[in-house]
Amino acid sequence: MLTTVAIVNQHYRDINPRVCGRQDCAPSHAYGPAVRSYWLLHYVAEGKGVFRIGEKEYHLHASQIFVIRPGELTYYEADKEEPWRYLWIGFDSSVEMPGILQQDVLTVPQVEPLFDAMVKCGDMPVQNEAFLSGKIWELLSMFSYEHQQTGRSELYVRQAKNFMETEYMIGITVNEVAARLGLDRSYFSNLFKIQVGKTPQQYLNEVRMRQAAVQLVKFGYTVTETAASVGYADVFAFSRMFKRYYGMSPREYSRQSNL
Repeated sequence: MLTTVAIVNQHYRDINPRVCGRQDCAPSHAYGPAVRSYWLLHYVAEGKGVFRIGEKEYHLHASQIFVIRPGELTYYEADKEEPWRYLWIGFDSSVEMPGILQQDVLTVPQVEPLFDAMVKCGDMPVQNEAFLSGKIWELLSMFSYEHQQTGRSELYVRQAKNFMETEYMIGITVNEVAARLGLDRSYFSNLFKIQVGKTPQQYLNEVRMRQAAVQLVKFGYTVTETAASVGYADVFAFSRMFKRYYGMSPREYSRQSNL
């Protein structure tokens, strides 16, 4: 089923709505390859499908948005088994778009009510265009917020890495890193793992073990000296971690490296 909103081109200067609608797609329903002269955003409410832009292909699911920028050649096709239902809004713009819209695919589930409201505005007797323009501004505001949050998250992770890489030798802990950043320990750990692919504790252990190997082999420090210099007060705890990381004790590692 296809639902479209009747729009008159009002030639608004900043944000000018052009198309809006919703479609429950049939299996393998496709559009393109095609080029648009305006911004076009599709929100996938249900089901799955494929989006292609240039040489890139994305397999999308519910709560994702695929972004079609003016002048870009794109193609999209509903899944054979679980065809998608999507909502879309297209608009001209003379203002700078949020940086997040340079990504081809977004996952911003909280915007679904905005897309629903835009499609339902077809039931309004007058001024669809002004209403849509306002909703697009709301949408862009949410995108800007998401972009800022992503940037802040990246900054937190970079700062955390620097703390660990420069203070591993004084026994810094993950709790201390989170506290310095003003973050809850659990929230910080989840954030770090999403961006780095490992927990903060795993990262800190790796920093210490890499430095320990250098100090044992390059500088010839004893196991006790090395343990202290990478933040371990307990030499036995250090030796256990080293063996877990390298598969051999610090003494064995040092001996083999110097053969």
